[in-house]
Amino acid sequence: MKINTLLYILFASVLFFSCGKEKTASVLAPSIIEEEANISEDEDKAFEIVQQNFDSTQLGAYTILEYVLFTKTSTNSRKVYTLPDETSPMAFDLYQGDSIAVIASEGGWIKILDVPWNRMIERPALDYQVKVGYAKREQLGDINDLKLPFEDLLTISYWSGGDVQTRVLTESDTLQVEEISEEEFLKNKKTVKIPFEFNDTIMGGVSKQNGVLTICCRDKNIKLKDVSYEESFEGAAEYTYLGKWDALNLHGVHKSGYEHLDSYLYDADTGKKVLTSTTFFVVSPDGKYIVDMWGNPYESGTEFALNKRDSSGKIGLVSSWFFSKWVPALSYHGSLDDYYFGGDGALYVRVISSGLAGTFMNENQGVWQYVRIRLNI
Repeated sequence: MKINTLLYILFASVLFFSCGKEKTASVLAPSIIEEEANISEDEDKAFEIVQQNFDSTQLGAYTILEYVLFTKTSTNSRKVYTLPDETSPMAFDLYQGDSIAVIASEGGWIKILDVPWNRMIERPALDYQVKVGYAKREQLGDINDLKLPFEDLLTISYWSGGDVQTRVLTESDTLQVEEISEEEFLKNKKTVKIPFEFNDTIMGGVSKQNGVLTICCRDKNIKLKDVSYEESFEGAAEYTYLGKWDALNLHGVHKSGYEHLDSYLYDADTGKKVLTSTTFFVVSPDGKYIVDMWGNPYESGTEFALNKRDSSGKIGLVSSWFFSKWVPALSYHGSLDDYYFGGDGALYVRVISSGLAGTFMNENQGVWQYVRIRLNI
């Protein structure tokens, strides 16, 4: 993983050179960034340039006391000075989300480093030196500053009149969103109805050989063939069997490829595809509602689709929403660890501000938030 490799080199350099000092401070490195599947071309190029030009041995001259996060957005808070004096010249600017290495503390001031993994794209050409400056600790802000206010958790965007509009969900909407604690999120996870989870322990007539996934249904067999990147880069596809929803008589399949993820549900009797989704389905305890939710990396928000299954087994879309301020916490595309239906029929979701997705902060539990979504139907 490209970004992981760079950070590993940087942090390993700090550890290596610090170990030779008589007084070695503990290094509290931030969580290693998960490489996102869709790193932009600009970020990719920027990474290569930094990797080629940044001499990580520069960090060996410093003992890192701790890493802190810069969370403020105001102009004054961003200023870092050449001396512990607000009348001294500016050394550099900080930006919200920067990871800051603290190398000394002098009264109300801290001595900090600015390193090239911050804002790789925006850095001027040949600006690959570690910079040293002074800032007041209180100006860095608090990690809670990065959490979304409640209204942002309720904010949706939609297309109207040829333009994008936004509004806040109200009590009359189908989705009723409330913020809850981490404890509440974890407690209700224990009430998940097991019969409506995929049963992947018994393949039951499902096999994959030579890149062909075969699912045996009552009326016909489903065959899905992988497509390699050599065969078609943009059309590449790998099919994975998710399991069978025994209670709903449905097979689940996940498809991954170049810049896309899809999931499908097939009727276990007819073999017909009954629902196409973007990521992983979750189903309500009564089996009536199926939710597809994913973080759209191009629009920086979450697409939320609510589907209903009638008594005959037919599945149709009820409605869809776009939450423009947050995405599932652990990854853009989410996972069953990020959201689930509880035994009370509510959907529980772990979220993070869209602005932090794709950074090392999506692994920092201090900025995770939790919501409960009830269906007002």
